[in-house]
Amino acid sequence: MREHQINRIMRRYEELRADPGEWANYRTEARLTDNAAGDGLPDTRDEYPEFKPSP
Repeated sequence: MREHQINRIMRRYEELRADPGEWANYRTEARLTDNAAGDGLPDTRDEYPEFKPSP
């Protein structure tokens, strides 16, 4: 079942890549949501300064 789902997902990505306009739309939307994933969360470097590399 899981393999079937993964194959369907991969086929859909192939379909998207075959259409430059649709692929561009997908990539634009993906960038928006990727950047929103950590909104409001503290930066790890600020939260754990002891792990921050020295200059």
